[in-house]
Amino acid sequence: MIGRDLIGRYDLFLLDAYGVLVNASGALPHARTFIQQMIDQQVPYYIVTNDASRLPQKAAAFYQSVGLPIPVERVLTAGLAIEPALRALEASGDFGAKADDRTLRCAVLGTADTHEYVDRAGARLIPISDDAEFDALVVGDDSGFDVLPTLNQLLSALNRMIEHGLKFRLLLANPDLLYPRGQTRFGFTSGTLARILEIGLKQLRPELDLKFEVLGKPTKTLYEMGIARAEAELGRKIELNRTVMLGDQMHTDIRGAQNAGVRSALLMTGITLSRLDANHDKNPPDHILESL
Repeated sequence: MIGRDLIGRYDLFLLDAYGVLVNASGALPHARTFIQQMIDQQVPYYIVTNDASRLPQKAAAFYQSVGLPIPVERVLTAGLAIEPALRALEASGDFGAKADDRTLRCAVLGTADTHEYVDRAGARLIPISDDAEFDALVVGDDSGFDVLPTLNQLLSALNRMIEHGLKFRLLLANPDLLYPRGQTRFGFTSGTLARILEIGLKQLRPELDLKFEVLGKPTKTLYEMGIARAEAELGRKIELNRTVMLGDQMHTDIRGAQNAGVRSALLMTGITLSRLDANHDKNPPDHILESL
């Protein structure tokens, strides 16, 4: 099956970006035709991406630069889940800031845009060092910093805070481990960095079993944002079984669709390279697509 076979079967399309529409080299084959067909047939769609390295307007500008006519209002990034998560944490009061200063303090791994997502929550940005103290660590991207020295400093800082009885939260906007750099080229991304920190903390503090809280896919947050926007756009309720998520990764895109109760379609144009893996999964996707 190919992607255009699905148009007409569903009322709403949620689309991953990397591995479905684009990779680091540009637009994937048939992506522009697929988007244009949905526009022509007035089928609502939203880009639902774990990318937290760009603000929505910059993500839309990138898509447009490679020929995809996607406006900013159709872009939902995992970065958008950072602000509500931090505001909920601050409202709960369940963090380790001193009594004379209740402003949430955050250390951030990511780009300038990742920092902007955090800044919009009103948090105080804390420079990363061996002795840093913060209430939340937000991991949004693998770029914008010197990876290994920064991870070394964070591991030391986290262990020091544990020794001093300071509370902190670990928040992961983009849990993807890999991303497609080109047709046969791949790279590690921020989910891998979070795993490295988890492994280090497990080695140092095995009794605590510290894990990152995931904000992007496979949680339901971005799917629910997309459905809410579509319902506002159409002025009516969208049925979950008439909504489909197109993605290239089983453990984020497809599992997230299943968590949200919507249909799923796995594309073989990104990270998942074997149909056998998808078909033998205990919760396989509803559709497997060779391409858009």
